[in-house]
Amino acid sequence: ITEYDIIRILPFGGTLAKAQLDGALLSRVLDAGENNQGLGGFLHVWGARKEGGAWLVNGKPIDPAARYVVAMPDFLLTGAEINMGFLTRTNPQVHDVQQLRDIRRAVIEELARTYPARKLGGVRGDTRCPAACTRSFDTPSHAATGLAFQSSPP
Repeated sequence: ITEYDIIRILPFGGTLAKAQLDGALLSRVLDAGENNQGLGGFLHVWGARKEGGAWLVNGKPIDPAARYVVAMPDFLLTGAEINMGFLTRTNPQVHDVQQLRDIRRAVIEELARTYPARKLGGVRGDTRCPAACTRSFDTPSHAATGLAFQSSPP
């Protein structure tokens, strides 16, 4: 995987946001994302899964009153995503929003940490490869980005 590949799969970029969401809102966001499958706005999550009709974060049921730290594309906090007009910075169940870096840069840096660069024949210096093709990652082809969830400390 090259930096150019990351730019191709995430052409719009945009910044990441880190926020705390009340558990009730987190469940609503996850349900909306699941219901958006095939419509756009389908969320790819990491650290959360649905089991027996209930959402689990890190293997534990979501507590509606607890707060969860969530990393997401900043765009999701605009309320403009399909069926997620309720997810805005002004929602009282959204707390401590922080702007992070560009999502493409975050993915590239994480891949670089996880899978150190190695030389691949024909990739570096390939005249068909744009200038962005400066790093190659030996990763599975199904690498993806998503939302990351964790419980906040009490």
